[in-house]
Amino acid sequence: MESNKLVMGNLSVNLLEQDLRNILSKYGSVLSVEISSDRDQGFVEMYSPESAQAVRTAMNGSLLHGRILTVEEVRPPREGTKKKPGTRRATRKKRPAAEPLE
Repeated sequence: MESNKLVMGNLSVNLLEQDLRNILSKYGSVLSVEISSDRDQGFVEMYSPESAQAVRTAMNGSLLHGRILTVEEVRPPREGTKKKPGTRRATRKKRPAAEPLE
């Protein structure tokens, strides 16, 4: 594992960032923990790739708060896969102004 950043999936809605930080600190120094607003996944940054690997090995497939976790390495975006701007919407032609009634 080359990265010290992980994404954790299938987190319980009852899990708090501080609780996750405390659990992960058994495997090394935790730099940051962020649980997404939908509370299903979280992003973790460990101090070293070795401690990130220890978290992945220990926690992937484990049970936490009644949910089976997935833990994966965050991969950098592939080159050449930049987001392309959306297609341009066709603009409507303006209707001619209505002629006043006489």
